[in-house]
Amino acid sequence: MFAWWDVLESVTQVNAWANGLSIVFLVLTVAAGALAFTSGKRAEVLKRMQPGNRIQTVAPRVAPPAPKPQELPAPVKQSATPVPPPAAAPAVVPAAAVPAKPVEDSSQRHLTKLQKDKLISLLNSRPKGQVSVTYMLNDQESQTYFTELMGVLHATGWKAVNAGPTSLASAPKGLHFQIKNPEQEPENAKYLIHSFLEVGIKPSTELNRAVPEATLVLIVGHRP
Repeated sequence: MFAWWDVLESVTQVNAWANGLSIVFLVLTVAAGALAFTSGKRAEVLKRMQPGNRIQTVAPRVAPPAPKPQELPAPVKQSATPVPPPAAAPAVVPAAAVPAKPVEDSSQRHLTKLQKDKLISLLNSRPKGQVSVTYMLNDQESQTYFTELMGVLHATGWKAVNAGPTSLASAPKGLHFQIKNPEQEPENAKYLIHSFLEVGIKPSTELNRAVPEATLVLIVGHRP
């Protein structure tokens, strides 16, 4: 019995030693594996660092330059001399404000201003006399011209007698001075006739036995 327990104790001690060695061997195996793994990693890094296997580096992206602010034009210097204001546009006169020029009626006879002024000047400077003036019956144009002539004669001191309208069968046209007898010419008749001629009025001069002696007659006939 004693021997058996001795043997059993020996076996137990041997097993304890064997278990301890197993643990030590396991630790060494793990350490060796870790060392080999570390060596492999280091060798791989060294291999990549060789000239033929350099690690490609990526250049950092450079941001584009910011756009320059738009330059504003330099302010224009104001001249010290004041600029004169623009000239005012000429005022436009409304058409209604301009007096319309009277349209001359070619069917009417009238003394122009020039004729009237010159005739008055001539008659005022010459001897005066008497004249009997008549116009055509039922002829408004003849009567209007008669009125203008009578106004000039009265204004210059001539004794102009209104003989009224006449209805001569001959129906004369234009102006006609008539006397009865040239040997008994009415007083200053020639001055009146020549004054009319000088202003561009060309009357006819006629002898008419029906005219009273020493009488000058002016007939304002129809418009020529």
